[in-house]
Amino acid sequence: MYRVLIAEDELLVRMGIRSLVDWQSMNMEITCEAANGLMAWEQYSQTHPDIVITDIRMPLLDGLGLIEKIRQIDPDRPIIVLSCLDEFRQTALQKGISGYINKFTMTKEEIEKELLAAKQRLDRNPHQERPVIVSQADELRKFITGRTDYDRFAPAVQDRDLTAPLTAVLLIVEMSVIEARATDDSGEQLQRNIKNVFRQLFDIQNRGLWCDISSTRFFYVSASANARKDYMRICELLRTYMDVDIDAYFSNGLAELTALPDAYAALGTVSEIGQRLKMSGEGDSRDNSPLLTDEMRQVRDYIWLNYEKALSVRELAGLLRYNPNYFISLFKKSLGMGPKEYVLYVRMEMAKWLLSETKDSMTEICEKTGFHNESYLSKCFKEYTGMTPRAFRMNKSATGV
Repeated sequence: MYRVLIAEDELLVRMGIRSLVDWQSMNMEITCEAANGLMAWEQYSQTHPDIVITDIRMPLLDGLGLIEKIRQIDPDRPIIVLSCLDEFRQTALQKGISGYINKFTMTKEEIEKELLAAKQRLDRNPHQERPVIVSQADELRKFITGRTDYDRFAPAVQDRDLTAPLTAVLLIVEMSVIEARATDDSGEQLQRNIKNVFRQLFDIQNRGLWCDISSTRFFYVSASANARKDYMRICELLRTYMDVDIDAYFSNGLAELTALPDAYAALGTVSEIGQRLKMSGEGDSRDNSPLLTDEMRQVRDYIWLNYEKALSVRELAGLLRYNPNYFISLFKKSLGMGPKEYVLYVRMEMAKWLLSETKDSMTEICEKTGFHNESYLSKCFKEYTGMTPRAFRMNKSATGV
């Protein structure tokens, strides 16, 4: 049985093709249908159909772009083009299509003629191997989670524009939105739509990389000059068309792709603490305040990722190339405290997390949170929480919280 994929954004046209042809008598079946080019490419990558029927004009990725992607990894797959504009016939023929149908005048005989020609083309090469299609999202996910090494990861993404320095970003979709929609079909559809946003921003232009970690977590990396613009565009699309809000956590200035696993691990820790604070109401909402500008968000994430270092106001102001006094003023307005106070706040929250979630000794916690000695850490911790580190840990163990 020959498997057929139909890529066409007009439902009536897909229904027409499906109903006109006696598929069983031709030893064929429609195994995939797609309403846009990106969905068609995803289905092609997953199912490797024998024959592709595609429209030219489709959203997200047009038919010519789909054909080009298929031809890059499989120059011989039969592709039949649908169009109402004969001006595309010559362009499509140059890309090696096997057939062309005017979808507004198509007849049963014309469709079956093109399908028969495609089947004969396949029969002339019955032992043709199916193309091996590497999902770059899958390769990125495996690399950052330690399931593959850099030598296997690098060749799979060599066609992407990844000019250093790079910024890695962990995005978290508002959990309540997914949970509210997970009880009906819109839950899965929402997740597919979110993935299409990433495909539109990255895959079409072969720049940057992205992957889904779970239904609510997405990770992407791009040239640092583009990372913020990408974030703003993602926010705009998700909020406008899907009524979805996200939290974001940014790394800074990665020199090379080999740093991605460490960046992902660090962002995961930061996001876990940030989400815990947000859900539990501990601390306050300063980290997600509406007054938090994109520039201050960048500084906030830099502090979260480098809190164990001796961070100076001059260094933090230098991230934005601001005068230190002007920077302090903006920082206080956005985060409700000065940069030195905020660094201490982050260190205290990290100390709380280490005390409750790990078995690290006080010496280890002292080193990990950037304190010079244990007595100073204990003094600051008691002022911040009203408890000594030892009492805090014992209380957490007793309550199981």
